Amino acid sequence: MRARRGASALAARHVETPSPFTEYGVKGGGEGGRMIAPAALASAVEDALAPLGVTIDELPMTPERLATLVGHARARGR
Repeated sequence: MRARRGASALAARHVETPSPFTEYGVKGGGEGGRMIAPAALASAVEDALAPLGVTIDELPMTPERLATLVGHARARGR
């Protein structure tokens, strides 16, 4: 890829900032990738229960919580 004329050079640097809240200063850098799965599963279950009018707005999705949501939907006549 050609550089634009007059563009200044770009230097990338790594800056470490240890966390003051953990014993070794480590941070949860890999946690972002695992945060998507529960939301995706909740969305899929909500889509499956859409004919009942069920809305999932809280995690974790326990069997008891789902049974309660379905029970409330049935009580409303859905």
